Amino acid sequence: MTELQISISNALGVNLEECQILSTHSLLAKIPLRVIDTQWTNTKSSKKTTEGDIVTVHVTALRYDKVFAWNEDEGKLTETFSTTLSSLARKNGIQVFRNITALNPTSDYRKVSEDVSNKLKRMKDEESCLTFFSAIFGIDIRSGENSFPKDTDTSTFANLRIPCKILSADHVIYLVHKLPDYTVADCLMYSPSLLTAGSVITSFILFQVLHFFSAIERRYGGNLSSIHWNDIEVDSNGWIKVQLPEDCFVRHENREHPDETEKKRGKLESLADYLDGWICGEVSNFDYLMFLNELAGRDSDDPNHHPILPWVSTFDDEHSSWRDLTKSKYRLNKGDRQLDIQYAMMSDGMEKNGLSQLNLHQVPHHVPEYISDITYYVYMARRTPKSILCKLVRSYWEPNEYPSSIQRMQEWTPDECIPEFYTDPAVFKSLHEDMCDLLVPEWSKDPSDFVEKHRKMLESDTVSKKLHHWIDITFGYKLSGEHAKAEKNVCLPLVDNHTSMRKRGITQLFTAPHPQKDSKPGNFPQDLSKYIPEVLHDDDPIQLPKAFNPMRELDKVETLLKFKMSIWNDPGLSESLYDGDCLDFSRDLTGSTAAKKTSDSNMAAFVCLMVELFLPLETRTLSIGFDIASRLKYCINVYKSNKLKFPAPFQSSMQYFISKLSTSDVNVLGMPTQRLFFHGHPAPTISLMSSRYIHVLPFPNYFHDLHNLLEIMMTRTNHNASPLPLKYLPLISDKLHCTLDDLGDASDCLQILTPFLRQFIEQETMSAAAFVIANFEIISKTMGEKSTNSDLLPLVARLYEKILEENADKNELDNDVFDSAYLVAMYEKEFLLQLSVRVGLNGFLSHIPACLSNALIHKSICDIAETSKSSLIWLIDRIGPTLTSKYIIKHLFRVMSSCFMSANGVNFVGYGRVKGCLVRAAEIFGPSFITLQYFPFLSHRIASSVNNLKLTIRHQASIESSLVAISHLVTYLSDNVLMVELKRIINEMLVPAMDLVGSQQICFPGGVDARKSLCMQVLHLMALVVVRIGREMSRKHMTSLFRTFFSYFQVNGDNRVLFSKSSSSDPSCESIDSDSVIIDHDANTQTFTIIENTKGGYRRVHKSWFSESPNASPGQESPILSSRQRSNAEARAEIFSTFCAETAYRSYVSFTRLLGGIHMEKVLGDFHDQIHKLSLEYEQSLDDKSPMLEKQSPNSYHTDIMMVGNQLVVESPPARSILELENNLDFDIISKLLESAGGVQTEDCLGECARRILNTVPASQLTENWLAYWEHEIGLPDTDKHIHFNQIELQSFAGHASAVRCIASHPTEDWFVSGSKDKTVKIWSVPENLDLRENKNSTSGSLNEKYVYRFHKKTVNYVGIFETEQFVISNDGNIHVWDPYSCQQITTFDNADVKSGFALVYTPASPSRFALTVTNEADLRVMDFRRKCLAHEYKIVVGTSMGIARAMCDTEGGNRIAVGFSTGSVSSLDLRMGNKLSIKPAHESDISAMVSISDKRYLTASSDQSIAIWENGQSNPVTIYKNIQEPVHTVQPFNDEILSGSFANRIYIHDTPKNRPEISDKPVFQKLRSDIFRGVLTSFCILPMKRQLLLASDTGSIKLLA
Repeated sequence: MTELQISISNALGVNLEECQILSTHSLLAKIPLRVIDTQWTNTKSSKKTTEGDIVTVHVTALRYDKVFAWNEDEGKLTETFSTTLSSLARKNGIQVFRNITALNPTSDYRKVSEDVSNKLKRMKDEESCLTFFSAIFGIDIRSGENSFPKDTDTSTFANLRIPCKILSADHVIYLVHKLPDYTVADCLMYSPSLLTAGSVITSFILFQVLHFFSAIERRYGGNLSSIHWNDIEVDSNGWIKVQLPEDCFVRHENREHPDETEKKRGKLESLADYLDGWICGEVSNFDYLMFLNELAGRDSDDPNHHPILPWVSTFDDEHSSWRDLTKSKYRLNKGDRQLDIQYAMMSDGMEKNGLSQLNLHQVPHHVPEYISDITYYVYMARRTPKSILCKLVRSYWEPNEYPSSIQRMQEWTPDECIPEFYTDPAVFKSLHEDMCDLLVPEWSKDPSDFVEKHRKMLESDTVSKKLHHWIDITFGYKLSGEHAKAEKNVCLPLVDNHTSMRKRGITQLFTAPHPQKDSKPGNFPQDLSKYIPEVLHDDDPIQLPKAFNPMRELDKVETLLKFKMSIWNDPGLSESLYDGDCLDFSRDLTGSTAAKKTSDSNMAAFVCLMVELFLPLETRTLSIGFDIASRLKYCINVYKSNKLKFPAPFQSSMQYFISKLSTSDVNVLGMPTQRLFFHGHPAPTISLMSSRYIHVLPFPNYFHDLHNLLEIMMTRTNHNASPLPLKYLPLISDKLHCTLDDLGDASDCLQILTPFLRQFIEQETMSAAAFVIANFEIISKTMGEKSTNSDLLPLVARLYEKILEENADKNELDNDVFDSAYLVAMYEKEFLLQLSVRVGLNGFLSHIPACLSNALIHKSICDIAETSKSSLIWLIDRIGPTLTSKYIIKHLFRVMSSCFMSANGVNFVGYGRVKGCLVRAAEIFGPSFITLQYFPFLSHRIASSVNNLKLTIRHQASIESSLVAISHLVTYLSDNVLMVELKRIINEMLVPAMDLVGSQQICFPGGVDARKSLCMQVLHLMALVVVRIGREMSRKHMTSLFRTFFSYFQVNGDNRVLFSKSSSSDPSCESIDSDSVIIDHDANTQTFTIIENTKGGYRRVHKSWFSESPNASPGQESPILSSRQRSNAEARAEIFSTFCAETAYRSYVSFTRLLGGIHMEKVLGDFHDQIHKLSLEYEQSLDDKSPMLEKQSPNSYHTDIMMVGNQLVVESPPARSILELENNLDFDIISKLLESAGGVQTEDCLGECARRILNTVPASQLTENWLAYWEHEIGLPDTDKHIHFNQIELQSFAGHASAVRCIASHPTEDWFVSGSKDKTVKIWSVPENLDLRENKNSTSGSLNEKYVYRFHKKTVNYVGIFETEQFVISNDGNIHVWDPYSCQQITTFDNADVKSGFALVYTPASPSRFALTVTNEADLRVMDFRRKCLAHEYKIVVGTSMGIARAMCDTEGGNRIAVGFSTGSVSSLDLRMGNKLSIKPAHESDISAMVSISDKRYLTASSDQSIAIWENGQSNPVTIYKNIQEPVHTVQPFNDEILSGSFANRIYIHDTPKNRPEISDKPVFQKLRSDIFRGVLTSFCILPMKRQLLLASDTGSIKLLA
């Protein structure tokens, strides 16, 4: 091996001596993944790679012209390079490393740029050189690990592609780069909709390139003229990484002149050269088509994007069976009829659904793709491993299903041919023993003969004459527009407007018809003299041959010139790529320095990149082989011919560049070097373009700060490959705050920034939590509520889940690295309050309560669980009973079930936290919350779990947790309430659970232990109820329940225990009321017959009497048992083990002591002795030497009453036992009964302990109207989105001395503000069920205000909440901005410069940072409250004919404003450009109200008793509501409804149109009752989450109604 091979072998750790050297230029070897540094594992890729994998690395050393590659193909070394290494790697699912750049700075330091030459002169060894280049990339050459300089300027490294490895050998430096996922060239060619010319993302990519050019030129003087978009990697966020070219540090005087380069390699390989050569016959059809494939981005190494050639024959005959080249192969294969039907069906579907082509995934098309990977592998099936074919083509191996001959393959495939069938006979030879070789037609001898003849067919005159038609269909103008429809050639990738990144697709190269090839160039009559008479007279005709057509060649030339003009705007581009303005390129300016030459080259390269970015379709035919001068002039020509397509803001910049580049003084590269000022402007340079103070390029002002911020974010996280170190959090937070504070209303910035913020929140939990806590306020304020809900809130919710998932196993040993402060802060109420304000109440309650509930049962060392508990209690108290019932209770019961699903046993700690939240809610809202909310919910959970077709662990835990919760909640009920709920507890909770425990057709997932545990919970609840209601009530109501329970015991193999009518109706038994039932039970079949006691005797009823389940009905078998097909033997074994001696002992002894032995004997009847015997056997097995059952006979009644003389004395139990019962609120009542001696005092003690007192809040109890409203709301389904206005009076607010003119509520629905004629603005708290007693007026029952703002001097006619800054804005002619939390004034805008003051004020929704005002002169003013100044001013109308402005609203995110006038007209204005869009007559009378109902629609209300809905861009209304009895003056939207109010105190509810314009039916309306609303309705607002209305009147009072 050579020294170079040894060096690379040592650097990579590969033993190359064991590899077979195939040639002097290549070798193969295996490389373990450990060779590549950790950047590989950190890179996000679709394929996960482990350390034992083999990767392919393609190394190119330019100095030695050798290729080193490593690959493994099915365990054997590959012995041929017929297919490239990258192709082999893709076939084996292996990632490819490419683009290895060789730099040779130490061999001749004079070739290095002068900016670094002095440094390199002092480098005496290779180590110093490697250190220098390692500093450029910020990578440790020894370890390969990224080592960005964190404490210095990082502008060079942020957009620089970092090599995976730096190697050195023989004074050559090798940079090993990973193959980029996507480049900008890929996006421009295959996803043009992703980078449109006017997109802010596109402009930011160009800005990054400029910034990178500036950093490299300023620091190292590098030459970047050879950079193309193929060298620039881009990710989904729009962040680029540039790969340095190999000649970056080579000085210009040592570069080869373009003329010398052309002499060495021959003529420039451009499209013009190939085109002229092909037309003249100098270039073959095959070579020309392969060149077009290369321009289209097709790669021979990529099966998904393989080059394509036409099938030229059907192979029936060698000379006559030609294929029609005027139609695509897909069209020939499918047929015109099928394609027409397919296209028509898709078109009809779009029109029917009302969707545009941009919004539909499957748009009308004919062709999906020209060649797919499946087709390629079918073509190459003989040379592809079976594993690949089974993976990609068919999941099973069946060789006979692949085409057996080339003729059959051509008939079968709808795709075009591949070059291998024209060049490589080896593809016909099969590697598989059970697959025959691909057969060739009869007219060929063998594959070699076929390939030769097939190639001749391609080059034949017949094909050449029509090949241009195939080029038009495959690469040309017939791919788009009407031509594509006419040719049935509409291709999906070209019309779906996709915005996803792709590396392959159909590419259109030409927009004009392709010229025809001249099959016989120069074949004209050379001598025409014989056709011309020697003497010509004036009337003598000249007879030329009929075959001679002098216009034919002129037509060909004209077609060729038109084609060239469509591409280059220069018909002679094959000879010169320059237009008339370009000058001589042979002169050299001796005074030009190398630095200036480098700067000129970089500037020219940047201009070329800009043109290629904004005009990608027009520059696709530009060859990468052009030198910088030719490339620049090509791009200038393209720009001049396509100015209208070029972005308008950049056109002036391009004109500036062109004017500076049009000079007669040029350097050796053909670049202008004159440095004189031209028309007052300096010559363009990269440093000048990148200055933030000189705006030559129209980049937004925030680009510099934004790029600086993203540089820091990317470098500190290694391009999001590693979490953010917490020590850099303050730096990034400060930068982020400064950037967003100075942003203003530049919403386009969020398109760039949001994806990066999403990636930061998706990082490791600690870093993400710290970032969210520090920056969520400023981010959400900038993004606004809508964008925050859609983009950030789901990520925050996911972060909550990750915190619990990743930190559940943390222990004390992790304290040194596990700082829980940031994690706990995510659950504290301070952050939750901030979250609820910024995302709105709806978004907050839809995501966060579930996260807080999950944390209650979290097992970790930090205080997350306890913090979540306190935050949930705070939230319950804050949002009130209605929202608590809808959004919190269901999550609490869900996590309660999870406590009983743990593999380590029941999580009693987590259950205690959940129970605490439930109890606190009951304390706040009263016992009604238990009976009306908890019990129905728990009953439904039990019924749904029992009735499910399959009993799972989740169902089992749901039932058990529900019984435990019921047992705990029963203790908080009073005796009266418990007696009312007793029937529900028995029928809906105990009976279904008991039925499940005794079922012989159901096996429990947890086995015997699970069934027995559920049985114990049933026993505990039964005993608790008996203790609470007493002995007499238990005998009366629960006798049948005891009888059913004891019927499940199997004694001595007897499977039938029957309680007959006679035994049930034994007069000696206690009386049975009408609520009780008698059960006839067959133990063999486990079926029940429930017998109801009637006056006429007994009649049979179905057991569904016990349950309200809709699945069980009388006369029908219950699906609870019949639908589950489980093993009866296994279920009986579980029942036998469950109802054992221990269960008999615990149940019999407990109920005997509670109900009395005599009553138990009557209940059990003949079965009593055997139950007593089982209990006695278990008691004897205990360690207790004095069992209680042996001291009493089976028929005795144990009591603590003793006869002393002629007196009855109650024996006192041990004081310790009573004290223990009193102190243990969650005691096991069965165990306590077994431990106690029984008797009256023990029962009294248990009864007291089974009663708990709720620490209720009297002011917040659900009573009267609040209870009626709450019951109505919780009874509605979740899908009900309508408002139900029942005129339930909830609260009144008194405090204004005069009429209330305006009212507005905060998005959290916690408080609202009102403005009055009494010159005050008041802030009120929205009560939650009569809370806030300190503000309640004791005489009137109304609530008083929280704060009063008294700085107005006139009537307040507008009040609004500025959501972005959380300010209140009020208007009385002067605009006041003040803080609602302190009532301190922020600023005021007086009307000194306005004749009649401000007529209207409007506060757009967040993230707007401006307020809009309209004067009586119809001037729209945009007020910036942060800077306390006027930002913009627009004239809405000219003159006074429009009247006075009455109302205003915004659409399209605040970018479009509509103003209504007293004449009934509406004027629309675009705030971004200041253009008046339209002025239209909307109504016949004064417009009284306007409101936005969607992003593109708004409505207007008028005094002409009509309401109209308008859509932007349309002159006619979408809908008009005319069935209104009187004019409406206030309107508010609610979901798909519109609420309007009139001076007649009527509230109208209208439905909004959905899909098509239509006249609405008569609306629903209600007149406000005079007993609850006095005066005239002046304004109202809706609390949408609570479905409540705040109504203001002219009396000064405000009512809260539902």
